[in-house]
Amino acid sequence: MKKIVKEWSTMIELNNREAVEICKLGLGSRCCAFLVSEEGKFKCWKRNYPHNIAIIKGMENKTIKTKGEGEWKGCPWDERNT
Repeated sequence: MKKIVKEWSTMIELNNREAVEICKLGLGSRCCAFLVSEEGKFKCWKRNYPHNIAIIKGMENKTIKTKGEGEWKGCPWDERNT
Protein backbone atom coordinates (compact mmCIF):
# COMPACT_ATOMS: atom_id res chain seq x y z
CA MET A 1 0.00 0.00 0.00
CA LYS A 2 1.32 3.40 -0.95
CA LYS A 3 -0.18 6.75 0.05
CA ILE A 4 0.04 9.58 -2.49
CA VAL A 5 -0.60 12.96 -0.87
CA LYS A 6 -1.39 15.94 -3.08
CA GLU A 7 -2.51 19.46 -2.26
CA TRP A 8 -6.26 18.73 -2.36
CA SER A 9 -6.41 14.97 -2.28
CA THR A 10 -4.89 11.78 -1.00
CA MET A 11 -4.91 8.57 -2.98
CA ILE A 12 -3.85 5.07 -1.99
CA GLU A 13 -2.26 2.61 -4.42
CA LEU A 14 -3.01 -1.03 -3.63
CA ASN A 15 -1.62 -4.27 -4.94
CA ASN A 16 -3.94 -7.03 -6.20
CA ARG A 17 -3.98 -8.88 -2.86
CA GLU A 18 -4.88 -5.71 -0.92
CA ALA A 19 -7.67 -4.89 -3.39
CA VAL A 20 -9.20 -8.34 -2.78
CA GLU A 21 -8.61 -8.65 0.96
CA ILE A 22 -9.28 -5.07 2.07
CA CYS A 23 -11.58 -3.58 -0.59
CA LYS A 24 -13.52 -6.78 -1.31
CA LEU A 25 -12.71 -6.81 -5.04
CA GLY A 26 -14.69 -9.56 -6.74
CA LEU A 27 -17.62 -9.44 -4.31
CA GLY A 28 -19.93 -7.48 -6.60
CA SER A 29 -22.04 -4.90 -4.81
CA ARG A 30 -20.12 -5.51 -1.56
CA CYS A 31 -16.91 -4.19 -3.16
CA CYS A 32 -15.80 -0.75 -2.02
CA ALA A 33 -17.15 1.90 -4.38
CA PHE A 34 -13.97 3.94 -4.01
CA LEU A 35 -11.72 1.20 -5.44
CA VAL A 36 -10.78 2.09 -9.01
CA SER A 37 -8.38 0.71 -11.57
CA GLU A 38 -6.28 3.39 -13.21
CA GLU A 39 -3.19 2.98 -15.37
CA GLY A 40 -3.10 -0.73 -14.55
CA LYS A 41 -3.05 -0.12 -10.78
CA PHE A 42 -5.72 -0.35 -8.10
CA LYS A 43 -6.31 2.91 -6.28
CA CYS A 44 -8.55 4.12 -3.48
CA TRP A 45 -10.31 7.36 -4.31
CA LYS A 46 -12.16 7.80 -0.99
CA ARG A 47 -10.19 10.98 -0.24
CA ASN A 48 -9.32 11.85 -3.85
CA TYR A 49 -11.18 15.14 -4.44
CA PRO A 50 -12.97 15.87 -6.79
CA HIS A 51 -13.21 12.32 -8.18
CA ASN A 52 -14.69 11.00 -4.94
CA ILE A 53 -17.67 13.34 -5.31
CA ALA A 54 -18.84 11.54 -8.47
CA ILE A 55 -18.65 8.21 -6.62
CA ILE A 56 -20.56 9.56 -3.62
CA LYS A 57 -23.29 10.97 -5.91
CA GLY A 58 -23.47 7.66 -7.78
CA MET A 59 -23.99 5.85 -4.48
CA GLU A 60 -26.68 8.34 -3.40
CA ASN A 61 -28.46 8.07 -6.76
CA LYS A 62 -27.98 4.29 -6.89
CA THR A 63 -26.42 4.56 -10.34
CA ILE A 64 -23.32 2.51 -9.51
CA LYS A 65 -23.27 -1.19 -8.74
CA THR A 66 -20.84 -1.19 -5.82
CA LYS A 67 -22.15 -0.06 -2.47
CA GLY A 68 -19.25 -0.55 -0.08
CA GLU A 69 -17.98 2.55 1.68
CA GLY A 70 -14.70 1.06 2.87
CA GLU A 71 -13.11 1.62 6.26
CA TRP A 72 -13.07 -2.11 6.91
CA LYS A 73 -10.23 -3.81 8.78
CA GLY A 74 -6.97 -3.03 7.00
CA CYS A 75 -8.39 -0.02 5.15
CA PRO A 76 -6.06 2.99 5.33
CA TRP A 77 -9.04 5.14 6.36
CA ASP A 78 -10.08 2.82 9.22
CA GLU A 79 -9.39 4.70 12.45
CA ARG A 80 -8.12 1.46 13.99
CA ASN A 81 -5.17 1.63 11.56
CA THR A 82 -4.03 5.16 12.47
